Amino acid sequence: AAVEVWSRRDLAGLNREWRQQMDRIAKLVETVPRISTEIKIPKERNSYPTLTILWNEKKFRMTVAQCDQQLREDEPRIEVLTSSNPSLVKAVREGDPKDQGQEKERNELRIVSMTLEEGEDLIIGRRLREILNHARHSASRQITPTPPVERRA
Repeated sequence: AAVEVWSRRDLAGLNREWRQQMDRIAKLVETVPRISTEIKIPKERNSYPTLTILWNEKKFRMTVAQCDQQLREDEPRIEVLTSSNPSLVKAVREGDPKDQGQEKERNELRIVSMTLEEGEDLIIGRRLREILNHARHSASRQITPTPPVERRA
């Protein structure tokens, strides 16, 4: 039944709709300075618009894994793909599993469009923007102490 339903779907239209959802999330997240996003449709397997969000973990003083944890602990719970939280569904993973051990994956946060319901893009975008903005502001307030100056008597 699922194959029959999908064979009648307008896949080009779905991809346009999914791309618009990824664009909305990207625009919300990119309001945070020093955040970069990229939307791609992988050529193999997971061939749906996928949004990748990157930031300098040292400057933000927040890792991708910490952001992922915050997304999962809040309400509503938001699941994303990261190197520490990969999909358990083989069809969603990109690349050949035997190649994964050869090269260390770039630590990034990814959102797969086909998993979203209508309106969830705004919820995800706003929550990510909130988490990343908070991390950026907290990191900028943490001033590295300067060593004391020796005084000669």
